[in-house]
Amino acid sequence: SATQTEGVLKVGVQNLATDTPSILQWLVDHGHAYNHVVSERPDLETVFLSLTGRSLRDS
Repeated sequence: SATQTEGVLKVGVQNLATDTPSILQWLVDHGHAYNHVVSERPDLETVFLSLTGRSLRDS
């Protein structure tokens, strides 16, 4: 999945080590510049929402 807001592209990947190089190459191939890359692990709320489609508070 991917979202873009205020010049920031966020891309969700299954495997950071194998997926990141191809994403960065795609950006370069399509004329998109990037300044830096940051990785974040999802928090419990994000994981729960992706698995159930509801917030922890909605449970």
